Amino acid sequence: MRRTITVSLAAAVLSGAVLSDAVLAAVATAQEPTLDLPAEIDRIVALPTPDERRIAAKALSKRPGVNVETVLAALRVPPRRLPAEPGAHVERITISLGTTSSSSTRVTTRVHTYVPTSYEPAAAAPLIFALHGTGGSGAMPLASWRGVAEELGAIVVAPDDAGENAGYTFSPRERAVGLAALRWARRRFHVDPNRIHVTGVSRGGHMSWDLALRHPNLFASVAPMIGGPRLNFAKGQNNTRFVENVAHLPIRDLQGSKDDARLLANLHMVFERLSELKAPDAELIEFPERGHDFDLSAVDWPLFFGEARRDPTPERVVILGDDAGYRAHWAEITKVGRGITPNFRPRVDPAKWNALPEAEKRLFVAQQIEEKTARLAVRRTGVGTFEAKSRAVTSFRLLLRAEDFDPAESVAVRWNNKVVKRRVRPSALVLLTEFAERLDRSFLPVAEIRVPR
Repeated sequence: MRRTITVSLAAAVLSGAVLSDAVLAAVATAQEPTLDLPAEIDRIVALPTPDERRIAAKALSKRPGVNVETVLAALRVPPRRLPAEPGAHVERITISLGTTSSSSTRVTTRVHTYVPTSYEPAAAAPLIFALHGTGGSGAMPLASWRGVAEELGAIVVAPDDAGENAGYTFSPRERAVGLAALRWARRRFHVDPNRIHVTGVSRGGHMSWDLALRHPNLFASVAPMIGGPRLNFAKGQNNTRFVENVAHLPIRDLQGSKDDARLLANLHMVFERLSELKAPDAELIEFPERGHDFDLSAVDWPLFFGEARRDPTPERVVILGDDAGYRAHWAEITKVGRGITPNFRPRVDPAKWNALPEAEKRLFVAQQIEEKTARLAVRRTGVGTFEAKSRAVTSFRLLLRAEDFDPAESVAVRWNNKVVKRRVRPSALVLLTEFAERLDRSFLPVAEIRVPR
């Protein structure tokens, strides 16, 4: 159409014709390409790094016709996903690790998938994100879960280890690979963001715990087997400090009682803490005569996974972290106080330490760790009103849906008995940036408030 109008305009000018306002308007409209907003959002989501996605979201938010209403309308349209043949498949994928294009590292790995016969790209399906053991591959958990997948209509995604495959080392790189593979799965298939279940065996069990403890808002349930959280100061490994992050999640942990004593001790400590927190559905299932082994049939998995649902907008959220960036649903820690560090080591008197029984040593360490871990708890108390309590948090942000505030009124946050008030406005940039990272159509924030500014 654009070429036809342009040629006609040139001919009219050469002939000396007088052009009407309607013709000029039609020409101007034809020169502006039609904005396919869902396609533009898909393009941003496909960019490899968070920094690139943020820059592209900012540019799109400034385009004519892009506002909160038009973006919300685009995001309420089901995502465009390619059909997938039922059965088991293997795909080789390349993922980027890092926040910017200049600092990212590209990694290639294989992803094993199982697609149930009931899968339809137009309908959101549950996802079982399954992590394999040391020396294995994603083919192993895929075989374990395909029957459950058929019964639930769930997709199974099981990535290969992209490293040496010599055991889980609790490294940021391993977590980044796992999260990138999960992101790939959510882009490849039409996944229900409120029915994503993480599970794994041995190395994969350790990793399941680690991902859930640090990113609890991503999952509907956790099902580790012969793996657990770790407390090892010599290696700088400590994620037991984040147990409260998963207290709301359904958890089934299958574990042989004759396995590694340190693994069992960490698991017992963690589940005791979950009990203290009144976790509603956390269960450690031990097998007294087994070592590094378990019985998968001990749990009715279709029932467990089928009933587990993530609440994308709970009234109260709690998040513990050892740095900025830890998030729970609509709240995120943006700055922590001094003394909060990932590699905190407690100070102890050697003589007193050696005299303590093992259980008391762990309790002593846990108490010191708690004091050196940032904690934020926020409750939504009404439209535009929140109550927050924190320890070692110097700033945080809250993500707000349209129904969470009145743009004509200030948002009030009572933070540790001090009230902070801010006027916030709906923003297409906030909405686009959040969706580009979270891929979550069940929670679409249109504004944010940062406390303090």
